[in-house]
Amino acid sequence: SLQVLMLQSYPSAETRYLKNFLIEYGHAVAMRTQVSKTNYRTEFGNRSSINLNRITAELLKEFDLVILANETALTKTDQALLEKATRSGLGLLWLPAAEELQKPLFEFELSNFADDT
Repeated sequence: SLQVLMLQSYPSAETRYLKNFLIEYGHAVAMRTQVSKTNYRTEFGNRSSINLNRITAELLKEFDLVILANETALTKTDQALLEKATRSGLGLLWLPAAEELQKPLFEFELSNFADDT
């Protein structure tokens, strides 16, 4: 089973279903949702609770995968820590909000594809 960290600026139905799906299939999930500028709500499934208020290198070492969903509030320090961790093998699934596509993380290059039916 995977150790998954989900970070989001605001809740959405998609991330709730994804969290529940991962937990149902036995993966350990820690989820942090921002509720105000400095306050977060945390949820845990199939694992004990930990402090998710600050992103640190030590925290990221506990996880196999980070899911960024609607996460527009990452600090530059958080982004640098995530980038370093992903370059060292941490998995990253980025589910960007529309406004995030204008400034991709980690200098990702975005490509447009024709719509598929």
